[in-house]
Amino acid sequence: MSEREAWEKELEALGRDSAAENAELVENAAPSVETGAEERFAEDAEERTRAAERDFERRLEKAIDRRIRSICLKTIAVVAAVCAVVFLVVSPVVGLFFPSPQHVGGMSSASLEEYLGAYYETTRPYVELVPASDQKRRKWTQNRGFGCYTVGLSALDMKQYWARIGENSVKVTLNWGRYAVKNDPESVLVRNWGAFNYRDSVEEVRADLEGLPRTSYGYISVRANEPVSIETLRESGLDVNWIEVYSDGEPVAGRDYQWRGGLNTRTRTSESGDDWRQDMSSEELRQLYLNNLETLLSAPRLLRQLSFDVETDGIPDDLSSDGGAYSGGWYGFGGDAVKEAIRANCDAVAAQTGPLLTERYCVSGSRDELLAYLDTADIQCVGIDIVHIPYMQDD
Repeated sequence: MSEREAWEKELEALGRDSAAENAELVENAAPSVETGAEERFAEDAEERTRAAERDFERRLEKAIDRRIRSICLKTIAVVAAVCAVVFLVVSPVVGLFFPSPQHVGGMSSASLEEYLGAYYETTRPYVELVPASDQKRRKWTQNRGFGCYTVGLSALDMKQYWARIGENSVKVTLNWGRYAVKNDPESVLVRNWGAFNYRDSVEEVRADLEGLPRTSYGYISVRANEPVSIETLRESGLDVNWIEVYSDGEPVAGRDYQWRGGLNTRTRTSESGDDWRQDMSSEELRQLYLNNLETLLSAPRLLRQLSFDVETDGIPDDLSSDGGAYSGGWYGFGGDAVKEAIRANCDAVAAQTGPLLTERYCVSGSRDELLAYLDTADIQCVGIDIVHIPYMQDD
């Protein structure tokens, strides 16, 4: 029986009950009429009729209330069931079709934290993404459903004296596989287009450094005239923070540009205590660099969204239609060309033997150490990134 038929039968039953009560009232009132007190008994009959009508109305209201309550409960149950299906079934299924913070390129691929750590140290000097513990990683990851996530990262600017380790200083989003930086209050992840271009001459930087207090500590970016080994840089007594790994391979598939990536050669954090970059040999650093490139290649869908730089005299013809940006001799590009560029560089570096070489690098030291280095190094151009001056000076 349908709900409508049940409702109609309930109303019919209420109607029959009301009619029967009215008939009973009339029968009870008839003998009274025969006694001659017509008016009094007529009033009693009318009052009983009104009472019966009121009782019918109350029972009708209760029946309607029951009906409305039943409809509301069924509606709530249906909505709850739909929501449960959507969030417990549909949302996870949709999430399976897109990268997640746990695996950005498939079930056996790197996490988003590992992937971005490889990307930013490959393309940005001084950026170190500190691996979080499993507990913090779960706490910093917000699953918004349907393949959308907000992820907190601990990103360090290695040029700064103080590093807040253990905090999610940067927030990024991964929505349906599309990556974006949501909040970077200290601009740690921002690209520095002029890192190795539009820099000063050695004489200009020397004059700036000589005007600083002796206890100052500075960070500089250097472009050398010829490739130099990392061992030679370390022997200078300076802290070697980041290098662009030199490779002399041919341009990608006959194109008129060649991409090179970089590597942090000094870190502030260690996962095991045995993986400090400043203590690693050339071969160990080269393998780390190759591992980073393989990590980037492991998630092609995400890789196509990221931007990489090449040094050119203008916009390369091969990249003129990809929507990149040209600034001061450097061209930022993305898309399918990135995979070719990384693979070519990976093959070229993997074939290398001997010390790890670089033409562009970032080093730091005291004022006197930097001045001494400028006197002996074969430098094309150099720029001061930042200088820290202690509050208390002795000269």
